[in-house]
Parts: sequence; structure tokens; C-alpha cells
Amino acid sequence: MKAIKKVLFIVERLFSILVALGFAGVSFCVLTQILARYIPGLSAPWTDELARLLFFYTLLFGAPIAFAHNEYAFIDVLITKLKGRARHIANAAVYALCSFTAAMIYFNSFKFFNVGKKTLSTVLQIKMTWFYGPIVGIFALSMIAAGLIVIREIIYAVKGEENV
Repeated sequence: MKAIKKVLFIVERLFSILVALGFAGVSFCVLTQILARYIPGLSAPWTDELARLLFFYTLLFGAPIAFAHNEYAFIDVLITKLKGRARHIANAAVYALCSFTAAMIYFNSFKFFNVGKKTLSTVLQIKMTWFYGPIVGIFALSMIAAGLIVIREIIYAVKGEENV
């Protein structure tokens, strides 16, 4: 169990670093675009597409972190009133629904990915799969993270633990 926790800690740390780098890249692109508007002779048409691409990748790496820390938007009016096993079962049901929804979007996002194989971005002239690929990844990682939370909640329910 300690080995699994250590691996999960390392993966979460890696994702956190990648999110920070992606956010720094987006910030750099936006700052460059602002400066390009006010400095004569400076043109940066690439900043729009690169900022969008970096934003997608920031979401890609941030999605599983959000699930791990229960940071997704969540309406918990009913669940907060529940205690013990009932609360764990309700949490498992909610995250099972999240995992199912992510799975449906995951499988349908391959259509976008396949379209991206045939088209290039306007300014950067890279395959659009670089833009559409993170959508596949975001929902794949979200589906896995939500699935793991379902397993955790079922284990808590079986053991009768109060941890939430």
C-alpha cells in the first residue's frame, strides 16, 4: 500500500509541475500578445494558438489532480446529510456517474482526434491532433481517477470507515 501511495504522490507531483509549466506558458503567450499590441514592429500571431494549446494541456494534467482532491464542481446537499456507509455509497454512485460520463466523452472524442489528423492549425502549421489529443487524454485520466475514487469509497463502505 505504501508503494502505491508513493507512486501516486510522484504522479501527482509530476502533473502539478506540468500544470504549473502550462500555466506559465499561457501567461507568457498572453503577455507577449499584449506587448505585441503596444510595441511597433512586434508581431506575434502564434500566441493565440499556442496559448490555446497550452491551456488544453494544462487542463489535461490538472483534471486527475482535481478528482484526487475532490475539487470538481459538486452539489453535495444530500451527501453532506448522510453518514457512514450511506455516505460512501452515495459518493461511489456520484463518482461512478462521473466516470461513466467521462468514458462516453472519451470514446466520442476520438472523432475529433481523427479529424485533427487531416487538418493543420492556421498559424503554427501543426496537426490539429495536438489540439484534439488532450481532449481524449483529459477524459481518459478523469475516467480513471473517478473510477479509482469509486473503488476507494466502496472499500471505505465495506470497512465501515468514516473517512471522507
